[in-house]
Amino acid sequence: MAGAAAASPSSAPEEPPGRGSGGAGDSAECQLAADAGRRSAADGGEAGGEARSDMHSGGPVGLDDLPLDLLECVLACVGDLTTVRGVCSLWRDWADARVTSAGPHAHDPTAARNEAALACLGAYRGAERIRSLSISGGQGIPATAYAHLSALKSLSDLSVARCGLTAREVAALCDALRACSAPVTRLDFSGNYGLGKDAVQALCQWLSARKRGDPALLELCLDQCFDVDDTCITQLASAAPKLQVLSLQDCPAVSDDGLWGLEGMTSLRELDLRSLKLVSDEGLRPLSRLAGLTKLCLRACDGGGETTDYNRLFGVTSDGMRFLGNLTNLQSLDLSLGRVSDVGIAKLAPLTGLTCLHVRRCPRLTDRAVTAIAANFPRLRDLDVAWNESLTDDGTTALSALTELTRLSLEGRGVSGRVSRISDKTLLAIAAIPGLRELDVSRCDIGDAGVSGLLAGGAPLSHLDLSHCPRVSAASCAALASVGSLRELWLNDCHVGNAGLMALAGGAGGRVRLRGLRRLSLQGAAGVDGQGVGHLAGLPALEELHLDGCGIDARSVDELRRALPSIFVTL
Repeated sequence: MAGAAAASPSSAPEEPPGRGSGGAGDSAECQLAADAGRRSAADGGEAGGEARSDMHSGGPVGLDDLPLDLLECVLACVGDLTTVRGVCSLWRDWADARVTSAGPHAHDPTAARNEAALACLGAYRGAERIRSLSISGGQGIPATAYAHLSALKSLSDLSVARCGLTAREVAALCDALRACSAPVTRLDFSGNYGLGKDAVQALCQWLSARKRGDPALLELCLDQCFDVDDTCITQLASAAPKLQVLSLQDCPAVSDDGLWGLEGMTSLRELDLRSLKLVSDEGLRPLSRLAGLTKLCLRACDGGGETTDYNRLFGVTSDGMRFLGNLTNLQSLDLSLGRVSDVGIAKLAPLTGLTCLHVRRCPRLTDRAVTAIAANFPRLRDLDVAWNESLTDDGTTALSALTELTRLSLEGRGVSGRVSRISDKTLLAIAAIPGLRELDVSRCDIGDAGVSGLLAGGAPLSHLDLSHCPRVSAASCAALASVGSLRELWLNDCHVGNAGLMALAGGAGGRVRLRGLRRLSLQGAAGVDGQGVGHLAGLPALEELHLDGCGIDARSVDELRRALPSIFVTL
């Protein structure tokens, strides 16, 4: 499905923009409304993948990017399919009725255009082959337009995110799906802020009316459906008992009572309860009976919502972790921006199968918690303990025991802005982790000695963030130049200078080893000027460069672009 919903104003405050608040870490979190992006039609036609057509895209409209209703008119005028097939892969696939995945996005988000596109799709001679449809962001689509979807008899994956749906549109949509007996197993309603009880009732009626033997609904996303409440959750649990993936991110009306409605959904494998401010420890009790859960997100369930029930003011705390200890199949757990303490981490000890644990910005955590993590979760591959200002080398050096780690975030900035007490000593310790690929030690007390010691371990690092570590200098760049596996490197506010950039590009001898480096961020880096930027022309794969705050002029960038024509640069 296209496009995960944007963060709600009611979400807990996150870190400032940058890699620490996003980046590679987000891919490991329990975000169940996945962004499928845009597949090229060429992949579908020549590489054996599915042919896809985006009815509306966000960029300029070209021959391979026409709204399908206009494309159909063009093909009708041309008539000669042999000529049509030679124009581009989209035209070829549409002419051959090979399109299996479509999405009328908001290039032209008028009601008339969206209705025309859906009408064209309904009349398409290959409609029965279409299995995936995203009409996310299609504001203003009238209820009558959904009737055209009755032709999509193979539809299994449907996204209607951010469409401003009301109960009327949902009922019309369900009527169309009922008419064609579409085997829908995945639905995304995220970002339909007014979707509430009446709409959920229409959805449940359709689900309940499906014939015996029809595929069951397996995945449902209701993120940011602000009117979905506890009653809705109970109804859905009854109508879709085989649901495996459920996302209720930022549904402010859902409380502990709604979670009790999930008690019997024993098929659930992934559950996202991010930013549910009315959920408390008691709401985790029914979850303890969902033995099949493998992913659980409780990020920002910190009790920040408005309620007169003073027993729920404190959200999810360490006491609630006793219920999670029963979920022995759990592999991914996110407790970030929460109120869990060292005691709570200790209660999770039975979860020895965890491979992903995020406890970013949990101010009650200390070195004792990190030591327990290292001792109790030997299979961890992804660990985020960033923004916990009480952590020191005494705790983080213990992470060297996690030999299966591939991603680690230790970003040091705390809520108070106090200087991190994670230093070179930690880098020397985690150098022993053989498969470490992504490491964030930004805002830690890191210097050249630590970087050199880390790289001596030989880990195949592909992503490294050393931002806001002023003791990192050109000497670190010389060491980094030998890490051929690097794909992304952040050196914001480091003192690398022109000498550091020359070292990254192979030094005076010009022997370039960073041939795969695609992204480099030097925002605010000291001692960098146009001459230094010129050295970066020696990095053949570089496609993204951030020079904000370096005082670089446009002329220097133009010279760099002569060597790297496709590079994207920010100043």
